Amino acid sequence: MRIYPVLILMFITVICIQQPNLTSPIFLQRLVGNLLMLQDFKSGKPHVIVAPLFSSALWSLHYQWWHYMLYYPVNHRFRKQDQGRMVGAVALLCTVLYCFHANAVLRILIYFPVWWAGVEMARSFLKHQTVRPRDMMASALFLGAIASLLLLNAGVFIAQGNLYSFGIHPILEVRHFIAAILTLGISLIWQHYQWLGFGILKFGTRFAPISYSLYIAHQPLLAQSQYLGFIDNVVLEKTLYLIVLLTFCYVAEVKLSPFLSKKLQRTPTRIRPARAVSK
Repeated sequence: MRIYPVLILMFITVICIQQPNLTSPIFLQRLVGNLLMLQDFKSGKPHVIVAPLFSSALWSLHYQWWHYMLYYPVNHRFRKQDQGRMVGAVALLCTVLYCFHANAVLRILIYFPVWWAGVEMARSFLKHQTVRPRDMMASALFLGAIASLLLLNAGVFIAQGNLYSFGIHPILEVRHFIAAILTLGISLIWQHYQWLGFGILKFGTRFAPISYSLYIAHQPLLAQSQYLGFIDNVVLEKTLYLIVLLTFCYVAEVKLSPFLSKKLQRTPTRIRPARAVSK
């Protein structure tokens, strides 16, 4: 109940502020595509279905949502000890195909092991009260193998004389996987040293309840806002944008999401009696 209510409320809020042409085919295409979680970084990746609406940060929500959707069938149709290997093997195959024909479906499956590494970390911690490096070995190997294939693909691309940039395909995907591997390694090393210095970041817990809304709404409601441009004071203008953003985040995540969750929990599920099967 956290993703959609906040996202829809952000769309409504930004529409009221920016007043875009609601009948524009481009707007309608983006709106429907974003509601279906099909958005991605269009200028940096090939064959993207639709660009993010209002906030470029929504590109990652596309992966998060579909990885959530994939978790249920994987978790219920495969043995727990086989799930990580299956996710990694499928991703490796998709990486090979992606090198020849990059598209949105393959990208979702390629990035799935990054998300699944979080599943393995959570399982290890819940079972042992610590994340054991041995439990993360399979994830690390698959991430490394995928990164190697993507790096090889990027090398071939550059060797062919194509123009390249570190912020777009095919190097962008390599960056993402290297970042994932480094994050996994650093977290395990940091855990080994008892999270030394982690307390310095404790202030960030105050923003945890509104972290999602801050992430998706900071661009349209703060960084790119112009609706108070008539104010002849930049500091005051930015301060008011910040107040609007924090108010939105509070209403969306502290009030709206819990309210809707409680409403759904109280809604009784009607169970229809099974029909008799005639012999």
